[in-house]
Amino acid sequence: MQCPLKFKLSRIDKIPDEQTEAQAVGNMTHEVLEALFKEEKGSRTVAFARATMVQIWHDKWQKHAEDVLGLTAYAQHMMRWNAWQCVENYFGLEDPNEVDLAGIEDEVRGHVAGVPVLGFIDRWSVTDGVVTIGDYKTGKVSKPPYDRDKKIQLMIYADLVEENKGFPVGSSELIYLKGKGTRVVYEATEQLRAETRETVARVWEELRESCDTDNFSTNRTKLCDWCSYKPTCPAWER
Repeated sequence: MQCPLKFKLSRIDKIPDEQTEAQAVGNMTHEVLEALFKEEKGSRTVAFARATMVQIWHDKWQKHAEDVLGLTAYAQHMMRWNAWQCVENYFGLEDPNEVDLAGIEDEVRGHVAGVPVLGFIDRWSVTDGVVTIGDYKTGKVSKPPYDRDKKIQLMIYADLVEENKGFPVGSSELIYLKGKGTRVVYEATEQLRAETRETVARVWEELRESCDTDNFSTNRTKLCDWCSYKPTCPAWER
Protein backbone atom coordinates (compact mmCIF):
# COMPACT_ATOMS: atom_id res chain seq x y z
CA MET A 1 0.00 0.00 0.00
CA GLN A 2 2.81 2.42 0.79
CA CYS A 3 4.73 1.76 -2.43
CA PRO A 4 4.30 -1.22 -4.81
CA LEU A 5 7.82 -0.83 -6.25
CA LYS A 6 9.37 -0.91 -2.77
CA PHE A 7 7.39 -4.08 -2.07
CA LYS A 8 8.79 -5.67 -5.23
CA LEU A 9 12.39 -4.72 -4.44
CA SER A 10 12.13 -5.86 -0.84
CA ARG A 11 9.82 -8.89 -0.87
CA ILE A 12 10.08 -10.25 -4.41
CA ASP A 13 13.59 -9.33 -5.54
CA LYS A 14 14.87 -9.80 -1.96
CA ILE A 15 17.14 -6.75 -2.13
CA PRO A 16 18.09 -5.98 1.49
CA ASP A 17 16.37 -2.92 2.94
CA GLU A 18 18.94 -1.14 5.07
CA GLN A 19 17.84 -0.76 8.66
CA THR A 20 17.56 2.74 10.09
CA GLU A 21 18.53 3.92 13.55
CA ALA A 22 14.84 4.33 14.43
CA GLN A 23 14.16 0.71 13.47
CA ALA A 24 17.11 -0.44 15.56
CA VAL A 25 15.72 1.45 18.57
CA GLY A 26 12.38 -0.26 18.03
CA ASN A 27 13.96 -3.70 17.79
CA MET A 28 16.03 -3.16 20.93
CA THR A 29 12.92 -2.09 22.83
CA HIS A 30 10.95 -5.12 21.62
CA GLU A 31 13.75 -7.50 22.63
CA VAL A 32 13.88 -6.11 26.17
CA LEU A 33 10.10 -6.34 26.63
CA GLU A 34 10.04 -9.86 25.20
CA ALA A 35 12.71 -10.92 27.71
CA LEU A 36 10.82 -9.14 30.51
CA PHE A 37 7.66 -11.19 29.95
CA LYS A 38 9.58 -14.45 29.84
CA GLU A 39 10.37 -13.83 33.51
CA GLU A 40 8.08 -14.98 36.29
CA LYS A 41 5.85 -12.42 37.95
CA GLY A 42 7.73 -10.59 40.66
CA SER A 43 10.95 -10.65 38.63
CA ARG A 44 9.73 -8.26 35.93
CA THR A 45 11.52 -5.24 37.30
CA VAL A 46 13.14 -2.08 35.99
CA ALA A 47 16.48 -3.44 37.20
CA PHE A 48 16.02 -6.62 35.14
CA ALA A 49 15.04 -4.58 32.08
CA ARG A 50 18.10 -2.33 32.49
CA ALA A 51 20.45 -5.31 32.82
CA THR A 52 18.87 -6.88 29.71
CA MET A 53 19.32 -3.66 27.74
CA VAL A 54 23.01 -3.51 28.70
CA GLN A 55 23.50 -7.15 27.75
CA ILE A 56 21.88 -6.98 24.30
CA TRP A 57 23.74 -3.75 23.58
CA HIS A 58 27.13 -5.34 24.21
CA ASP A 59 26.20 -8.68 22.58
CA LYS A 60 24.58 -7.33 19.42
CA TRP A 61 23.53 -3.74 18.98
CA GLN A 62 26.79 -1.88 19.63
CA LYS A 63 28.45 -3.70 16.73
CA HIS A 64 25.36 -3.05 14.58
CA ALA A 65 25.46 0.66 15.46
CA GLU A 66 29.14 0.85 14.52
CA ASP A 67 29.41 -1.41 11.47
CA VAL A 68 25.96 -1.16 9.88
CA LEU A 69 24.63 2.25 10.91
CA GLY A 70 28.06 3.93 11.09
CA LEU A 71 27.16 5.95 14.18
CA THR A 72 29.60 8.07 16.15
CA ALA A 73 30.17 7.34 19.82
CA TYR A 74 27.75 10.12 20.79
CA ALA A 75 25.10 8.90 18.32
CA GLN A 76 25.45 5.39 19.75
CA HIS A 77 24.89 6.78 23.24
CA MET A 78 21.73 8.55 22.08
CA MET A 79 20.46 5.45 20.28
CA ARG A 80 20.87 3.41 23.47
CA TRP A 81 19.29 6.18 25.54
CA ASN A 82 16.27 6.49 23.21
CA ALA A 83 15.64 2.74 23.44
CA TRP A 84 15.93 2.81 27.22
CA GLN A 85 13.50 5.73 27.47
CA CYS A 86 10.92 3.65 25.59
CA VAL A 87 11.39 0.76 28.02
CA GLU A 88 11.21 3.11 31.00
CA ASN A 89 8.02 4.67 29.62
CA TYR A 90 6.49 1.20 29.39
CA PHE A 91 6.76 0.82 33.18
CA GLY A 92 4.80 4.05 33.50
CA LEU A 93 1.90 2.56 31.54
CA GLU A 94 1.46 -0.67 33.49
CA ASP A 95 3.01 -3.00 36.05
CA PRO A 96 4.22 -6.03 34.08
CA ASN A 97 3.91 -8.16 37.24
CA GLU A 98 0.14 -7.70 37.05
CA VAL A 99 -0.15 -8.59 33.35
CA ASP A 100 -1.11 -12.07 32.15
CA LEU A 101 -0.20 -12.70 28.52
CA ALA A 102 -1.20 -15.73 26.47
CA GLY A 103 1.52 -15.09 23.90
CA ILE A 104 4.48 -12.84 23.10
CA GLU A 105 6.10 -12.35 19.69
CA ASP A 106 3.77 -15.01 18.26
CA GLU A 107 3.94 -15.97 14.58
CA VAL A 108 0.49 -16.32 13.03
CA ARG A 109 -0.30 -17.58 9.53
CA GLY A 110 -3.63 -17.78 7.80
CA HIS A 111 -5.92 -16.21 5.26
CA VAL A 112 -7.66 -12.85 5.27
CA ALA A 113 -10.30 -12.56 2.55
CA GLY A 114 -8.68 -15.58 0.92
CA VAL A 115 -5.26 -13.91 0.87
CA PRO A 116 -2.31 -15.75 2.51
CA VAL A 117 -0.90 -13.62 5.31
CA LEU A 118 1.97 -13.97 7.79
CA GLY A 119 2.20 -11.82 10.89
CA PHE A 120 4.11 -11.49 14.16
CA ILE A 121 2.10 -10.27 17.14
CA ASP A 122 3.95 -8.51 19.95
CA ARG A 123 1.53 -9.69 22.64
CA TRP A 124 -1.97 -10.97 23.23
CA SER A 125 -4.02 -11.77 26.28
CA VAL A 126 -7.32 -13.51 27.04
CA THR A 127 -9.87 -12.21 29.53
CA ASP A 128 -13.17 -14.06 29.97
CA GLY A 129 -12.55 -15.89 26.71
CA VAL A 130 -11.99 -12.69 24.67
CA VAL A 131 -8.63 -11.65 23.21
CA THR A 132 -6.92 -8.27 23.40
CA ILE A 133 -4.08 -7.81 20.91
CA GLY A 134 -1.21 -5.47 21.78
CA ASP A 135 1.39 -3.93 19.51
CA TYR A 136 4.33 -1.84 20.74
CA LYS A 137 5.23 1.32 18.83
CA THR A 138 8.36 3.39 19.37
CA GLY A 139 7.42 6.18 16.96
CA LYS A 140 5.09 9.14 17.32
CA VAL A 141 1.39 8.62 18.00
CA SER A 142 -0.55 8.43 14.74
CA LYS A 143 -3.82 10.36 14.77
CA PRO A 144 -6.78 9.92 12.38
CA PRO A 145 -6.71 9.67 9.43
CA TYR A 146 -2.97 8.89 9.51
CA ASP A 147 -3.52 5.81 11.68
CA ARG A 148 -5.24 3.90 8.85
CA ASP A 149 -2.32 1.56 8.14
CA LYS A 150 -1.98 0.71 11.83
CA LYS A 151 -5.70 -0.08 12.16
CA ILE A 152 -5.46 -2.35 9.13
CA GLN A 153 -2.49 -4.15 10.71
CA LEU A 154 -4.42 -4.73 13.94
CA MET A 155 -7.58 -5.95 12.21
CA ILE A 156 -5.51 -8.38 10.11
CA TYR A 157 -4.07 -9.68 13.38
CA ALA A 158 -7.62 -10.08 14.72
CA ASP A 159 -8.57 -12.41 11.85
CA LEU A 160 -5.32 -14.37 12.16
CA VAL A 161 -5.65 -14.80 15.94
CA GLU A 162 -9.18 -16.10 15.62
CA GLU A 163 -8.06 -18.53 12.89
CA ASN A 164 -4.93 -19.67 14.75
CA LYS A 165 -5.95 -19.53 18.41
CA GLY A 166 -9.71 -20.09 18.31
CA PHE A 167 -10.62 -17.14 20.55
CA PRO A 168 -12.75 -14.15 19.53
CA VAL A 169 -10.95 -10.79 19.47
CA GLY A 170 -12.58 -7.93 21.30
CA SER A 171 -10.08 -5.12 20.93
CA SER A 172 -6.58 -4.23 19.79
CA GLU A 173 -4.27 -1.64 21.28
CA LEU A 174 -1.25 0.29 20.15
CA ILE A 175 1.15 0.81 23.04
CA TYR A 176 3.17 3.90 22.15
CA LEU A 177 6.37 4.07 24.17
CA LYS A 178 7.80 7.37 22.96
CA GLY A 179 7.29 10.58 24.92
CA LYS A 180 5.21 9.93 28.02
CA GLY A 181 3.76 6.66 26.76
CA THR A 182 0.24 6.38 25.38
CA ARG A 183 -2.31 3.61 24.83
CA VAL A 184 -4.64 3.81 21.82
CA VAL A 185 -7.41 1.20 21.74
CA TYR A 186 -9.37 0.12 18.66
CA GLU A 187 -12.44 -2.04 19.07
CA ALA A 188 -12.38 -4.90 16.58
CA THR A 189 -15.79 -4.05 15.17
CA GLU A 190 -17.22 -6.05 12.29
CA GLN A 191 -17.40 -2.90 10.17
CA LEU A 192 -13.70 -2.13 10.64
CA ARG A 193 -12.75 -5.74 10.00
CA ALA A 194 -14.93 -5.93 6.89
CA GLU A 195 -13.30 -2.77 5.52
CA THR A 196 -9.88 -4.31 6.23
CA ARG A 197 -10.77 -7.51 4.37
CA GLU A 198 -11.92 -5.48 1.37
CA THR A 199 -8.63 -3.56 1.42
CA VAL A 200 -6.54 -6.73 1.68
CA ALA A 201 -8.42 -8.35 -1.21
CA ARG A 202 -8.02 -5.26 -3.39
CA VAL A 203 -4.30 -4.88 -2.69
CA TRP A 204 -3.77 -8.59 -3.38
CA GLU A 205 -5.42 -8.31 -6.79
CA GLU A 206 -3.37 -5.22 -7.60
CA LEU A 207 -0.22 -7.10 -6.59
CA ARG A 208 -1.10 -10.10 -8.76
CA GLU A 209 -1.71 -7.78 -11.72
CA SER A 210 1.62 -6.03 -11.12
CA CYS A 211 3.40 -9.39 -11.06
CA ASP A 212 1.70 -10.46 -14.31
CA THR A 213 2.59 -7.23 -16.11
CA ASP A 214 5.88 -6.52 -14.28
CA ASN A 215 4.57 -3.03 -13.71
CA PHE A 216 5.01 -1.82 -10.14
CA SER A 217 4.01 1.79 -9.55
CA THR A 218 5.77 4.21 -7.24
CA ASN A 219 4.21 6.39 -4.61
CA ARG A 220 5.99 9.63 -3.68
CA THR A 221 5.33 10.48 -0.04
CA LYS A 222 7.25 11.82 2.94
CA LEU A 223 8.24 8.20 3.66
CA CYS A 224 10.56 8.37 0.65
CA ASP A 225 12.99 10.36 2.80
CA TRP A 226 13.75 7.18 4.78
CA CYS A 227 13.73 4.71 1.86
CA SER A 228 17.00 2.90 1.14
CA TYR A 229 15.98 2.25 -2.47
CA LYS A 230 16.13 5.92 -3.47
CA PRO A 231 19.35 5.58 -5.52
CA THR A 232 17.64 3.24 -8.02
CA CYS A 233 14.07 4.53 -7.81
CA PRO A 234 12.79 6.16 -11.04
CA ALA A 235 10.31 8.32 -9.12
CA TRP A 236 13.07 9.69 -6.89
CA GLU A 237 15.30 10.43 -9.87
CA ARG A 238 12.56 12.53 -11.40
